[in-house]
Amino acid sequence: MGGRRGYWGNIAAALAASSFAACGAAPEPASRAGGQGSTLSVAGTVDGAGAQACVEPPAAGSPVAKDRDAAALALLQDRPREAIRLLEPIVRKRPNDLAAQALFVAATERAKSATRKASDGAKDLPVTKLETPPATYSLKKAVPGVTSPSTVKLVVQSNKPNLITDDAAWFKANGISPSVSRPRGSDIPEHVAGAVPDAGPLQMLFHQPTYDVAAYGTALGVFAPGKLPRLFDAKGPMTTSSADFLGLDYAVVTGDTLLVQTSRNGYSKEVGGKTAYISAYDFTEGTLRWQSDALVANASDFVVTNDAVISGYGFTAEPDFLFVLDLATGKTLSKVSVPSGPTELSLSGDRLLVRTYDHDLLYRVEPTPSAAAPPNLAAGRVDPSLEVDAATRCYLSRAIAAVDARDPNAIAEATKQLVAHKVEEPVAGAFDGVRRFLEQQAGSAPAIDLSTRALVVAEPPPWDAKVPANVAPRAGTPRWIQKSRAAADPVRSLRGRDQVREGRPAFIAPAENGKLPKGARGDTPTSYGLEDLRAIIPNGSRTILIYGGRHVVVVDGSALVAAVDMSAYMTPPKANPQWAEFAIEDATYAREEGGVLYVCNGGGSYAKEVFGKKGFISAIDEATGRLLWRSDPLVCNSTFDFVDDLLVTGYGFTDEPDFVFAIRKDSGQTVAKVHVDSGPEEVSAQGRAVHVEAYAHTYDFELTP
Repeated sequence: MGGRRGYWGNIAAALAASSFAACGAAPEPASRAGGQGSTLSVAGTVDGAGAQACVEPPAAGSPVAKDRDAAALALLQDRPREAIRLLEPIVRKRPNDLAAQALFVAATERAKSATRKASDGAKDLPVTKLETPPATYSLKKAVPGVTSPSTVKLVVQSNKPNLITDDAAWFKANGISPSVSRPRGSDIPEHVAGAVPDAGPLQMLFHQPTYDVAAYGTALGVFAPGKLPRLFDAKGPMTTSSADFLGLDYAVVTGDTLLVQTSRNGYSKEVGGKTAYISAYDFTEGTLRWQSDALVANASDFVVTNDAVISGYGFTAEPDFLFVLDLATGKTLSKVSVPSGPTELSLSGDRLLVRTYDHDLLYRVEPTPSAAAPPNLAAGRVDPSLEVDAATRCYLSRAIAAVDARDPNAIAEATKQLVAHKVEEPVAGAFDGVRRFLEQQAGSAPAIDLSTRALVVAEPPPWDAKVPANVAPRAGTPRWIQKSRAAADPVRSLRGRDQVREGRPAFIAPAENGKLPKGARGDTPTSYGLEDLRAIIPNGSRTILIYGGRHVVVVDGSALVAAVDMSAYMTPPKANPQWAEFAIEDATYAREEGGVLYVCNGGGSYAKEVFGKKGFISAIDEATGRLLWRSDPLVCNSTFDFVDDLLVTGYGFTDEPDFVFAIRKDSGQTVAKVHVDSGPEEVSAQGRAVHVEAYAHTYDFELTP
């Protein structure tokens, strides 16, 4: 990456990260000029290793200083995921905290490095082969130390229909997290290998409080912090003696027993009913202890107690049940009919939460179960380098303080001492990258810098029109005079929207993760506050950048003019629960004039799904985030432009009315509208001439005074 990509990219050449300037700034700087003397010079004597004795900096005034310090310590102790957890909310809410940005980049890189290290370590691990089980129930050896239960009852407490698509709401309402994920990159826990030999990259992760089981094609890995990892060849349970190839659904370790669920995504009759098993293995030898009956487990997970396994099976046009298995022998003890195929199970005390395709159920487990035995995992070696001495912590504090002060010289001194204390990449490199960026900004060719102002948070808006008090009447009523109408290719709007063309906006699809379009200024930050770039909008001599549909940023050359957090504008007060995940009303377009941001929240679903509360234009004081006015709803999901004292905009959607509107720039009141045959996508003006690119036609209008 070139040096003009901003401070994210300049943290260190070794990091090769994306635009760091995207993420924000330090608190108000004590010194802005690089090379003009250090306000935080390191005092002390040089020790035998070339490192100086450290003097603690003054206590940081940042309201997040405690969390930053805790994250820094976690990072030095090789706990990057914990550091990321602490830093992520800071970075999102305070993208003007340069020190948090530096630490976040370092933690992200350290997490990736740890995953690579775990992957390299996996190359030398022995692989235990899991025995191929029969296709019917089989008991070879009972699980040692487990007493078969006399009875386990599932007593239903509630049974409510769900909306099928509201899985996330179910997890949130019950305060639980999914037990299965598909992590990528730095989302992979640092103790888990990202890939293993002969099996490929990580595909699924099965989460438990103290350990994780990872699935890699036909292999399973068991990983836990501070424990020796284990690898298993799982082709055995995936190829039972008389079934087609089965998928690895889930796995749990209890005591010295590995439980593996395998099933095929399809009708059971297609494989003669030989699918959906749980297999129990000796964790050390990989020998089979028992194989369950078929057709007992194809949910996303199952739960284990001290003496039982509770699983679920169901499929279209097949019976749907919960099953209770004897942990000691694998024998089916009982089954309970459920309304549709089980997908998620979660046990807390005697409360069993069950999510099925279209119902949410709550059971009481009788008698109250005890927790399953923890896994017997061998202890790993402790790395003595993870001990952090007082001097190292002190210099880390000095580095953070130097970044807060935006003092390149002090950052350089603190970084030098961190290296002398064996703190190297990516931590020292992250601070050095900030130094390079600050020095660049003091030179003759500064990059776009989103680090000089705090993010202004707009207050929650009304969800109806808001007109300023004492609005003077407008003289005359404008009229739309159609000059031309021509058929157009409906997909033309998809061509060129990812290019920056003179005077025209460019839009970046979410899947592009902020990738700069062709023709964009090379130092345009690709993210801000952890939100990806979505739009680049020319605005006279200035440019408007929209990040994640959430943050609207105005830049003038390389300087940040304003940054407004529109989060409160994104969630309507009421939405059809079945469409809630699509009801987020992104900021899709914006213009700026005279210190006022005009923002269109045109994203989201059908208007009926949010009871008509979408498609507003809002005028916001960019310095304070104060709402000046808000238009009627359903006037904007297109671009818009200015015509004298009016703002021209368009709204339309499938099966919804399609119009172009003229609204007052000083009050947001609609003064004229004209029907078009399909949804307007681009509305632009030159003088009083208004050009409209609708879905199926183009229009040219004259807007009279």
